[in-house]
Amino acid sequence: MPIEVDWADEAHTIILFTFGEAFTWDEYWQAAYRRDEMVTQVPGEAVVIYDVTRLKRLPANVLAQYPRFAAQPPARAYAPMVVGATGYTRSLAEIYARMYRTFTMHETPDEAFEVLKNRCSGDARRPGDAP
Repeated sequence: MPIEVDWADEAHTIILFTFGEAFTWDEYWQAAYRRDEMVTQVPGEAVVIYDVTRLKRLPANVLAQYPRFAAQPPARAYAPMVVGATGYTRSLAEIYARMYRTFTMHETPDEAFEVLKNRCSGDARRPGDAP
């Protein structure tokens, strides 16, 4: 699947938005809609972790999508975290952060989960981890 969107914790406060090697904008916006639905299901804030570790190719017209990204941030979502961005993808993420909103960048999913564990009390495990 090009993009997977799942809860990363039992308390439903962390959403893991995982990119495959490539995706289309239609696939992205479908996944973003699912993310937004998930965020509205929780009473408080949710953290969204965007894992681009496996991403090898971005669809065309990335810069043209920026205004749409900015217009539709997930409701009640805490500052997002981006994991595994390198090269061109990292440069685009940094440009977006300067233009529209901030987020934190991390090298690995484990690093992002460690930051969350230190930031808040809760169960910040990756899907499939043993309890």
